[in-house]
Parts: sequence; structure tokens; C-alpha cells
Amino acid sequence: MYFPYLRGKQHELFALNELSTILVESGKVTPIIEPDNLNATTARVLPEINGAGLPIILTINPQHGKMVGTQPDKFKAIVESLENKSLLTLGYYITDNVSFEEVKKVMEFYKDYSFAFIHLTNSTIKEQLLQLSDRDKFHIFFEGRVSSTYRNAFSSKRRILIKDSFNAKSRNVDYPSDEYFSDLFSTYKKEYFGFGDFQIIGSKKDGGGPAYAVAIHFTYLKEPKGGDLWVKHFISDDTKTTANVQGKYFQALRKLIIFLNSYSNTSETMGAADFRNNEKSGKFPGLGVVKRWSIKHHIEIVMQLI
Repeated sequence: MYFPYLRGKQHELFALNELSTILVESGKVTPIIEPDNLNATTARVLPEINGAGLPIILTINPQHGKMVGTQPDKFKAIVESLENKSLLTLGYYITDNVSFEEVKKVMEFYKDYSFAFIHLTNSTIKEQLLQLSDRDKFHIFFEGRVSSTYRNAFSSKRRILIKDSFNAKSRNVDYPSDEYFSDLFSTYKKEYFGFGDFQIIGSKKDGGGPAYAVAIHFTYLKEPKGGDLWVKHFISDDTKTTANVQGKYFQALRKLIIFLNSYSNTSETMGAADFRNNEKSGKFPGLGVVKRWSIKHHIEIVMQLI
């Protein structure tokens, strides 16, 4: 099972919504969504994703972005707006400051829901968490945040390993043309129920100021059979100033289209089709939409590989 981790920003939610039909048909994908806000877009799109039949894990004590410090009860309205309640699992971060009394309290507050506990530390309440037997649906671990001994203590549970495989750079111009991404899709079953990643965004990547170069990040299967997942970075030729973002985008897009015309190791994805259609239309979609298409492509290609 694949558990892509998304921050819940606008274009990430749109990507899931546009993919929802094929993800539901596959039965292989459960996105983890950490809300970036609870605005009108979130309130509209999450119920649409839920209504399409896609299972999700929604975190209710976010540790990143604008929602840090928001108490779990503040998510009650959005949680109750999702009508297919059996498809919703509530994600709860286990940090150094979380007590088992808090865990019990939030589980009682949301007594009709299952939970996914996201471990950010070798918690002192490990033994109490291990005693949970009915509503702890998943235990999620970020690679490098907890010890292997700690993860192994939960081997009787449904464990999910999240790995940030995207080597984010502060400047687009610094990306190599091609680099290794991950083989977790082919190795996770040895120890884990499922796995996840941060697609082509990375766990620490946030939007910065105007860029000197435009980059399109595109994951692909390196070899037709049994290969690893790699990522190509299609960089604009113009990198000297922050001007002409539209022109830079089409410089990068032309490089991507040339690659797509010769690539056949996996079936073409909806995200790849979006890029092809955009090249034909010649209309600049905005960089947020470009990120959306790359996310769509990545989620779908991983879905094909598991």
C-alpha cells in the first residue's frame, strides 16, 4: 500500500481530487493529508475526495505550516463534513510532549474513528500505545526520526515507513539533470504494511521568492523491469534573471516532452497527459498547476509499480 504524504495545500488537494477515480479503482493508495489551512478550498475539496470513495488519513494536530498548534477539536467541523466516515482515519502525531492521557482524550473526543499514530520520536508512551488493540489502524514512522529498535517494537501493528526521497535544492538551477529517487516501492513489503513519500516536493520544501530558473521534476522508472525510481529535473535554459517565468517554463516543458516521446517503461499517466496537452495549447498554467501535474504523475506512477 502506498501512502503519499501531502501538506494539504491547494494544488496538492486538487491533484488528489483529479486522481480520485483511478486511485479508488486501484485500491492501493491512501493519502496522508496534513492540512495547511481550513479555508473554503479545503472545506470543499476534502468532501469531494471523500465522496469519490478514496480513503485518507487526515492529521488533526499538525506539526508543519500555518496550522501548527491547532488543537484536535478544531478539526471537528471538517471531520464531520466527510460523509463516508469509514474511509477516514485520523492522524495524530506522537511527539516528545504528547502524553498517553492526551491520546486517550482525543480518541474519546473522536470516538467513532480509527487512528493512525505518526511517531516523530522514540516516545516514552510506547508501551501504552502498544496496548491499544482496536482503533490504532496504522503506526507511521518517518525514516531517520526514530530508531529501528523503536519501530520494531510495533512489528505486530500495521506499520508504514515514510521516506523523503526528494533531494530538494534551494535553487532550481542546482538540480542535476537526473538522479536516483527510491526503491522503497519494491522493498517495503519485507518489513512494512505500507510506505510513503513526499513526491517531488520534499518534506522541507516551501515556496520561496522569484526563481532564476524554472524546473519541472518528473519521476520515472529507470529500467523497464525491476528498475529503481529516478527523477529527471528539466531546467529552463534561461537562468540569468528572474524575468520571463512563462518563457522559462516552456523551455523546460519542451525538454520534458522530448523525454516523454521516447519513454515507454510505464504507462502514460494523467499528469504526463496534462503536460502534453499544455504543450499543445501553449497557455502558461502557472507554476502551482505545474507542481500539481508533477504530483499527479508521481502518485500514479508509484501506484503502477506496486
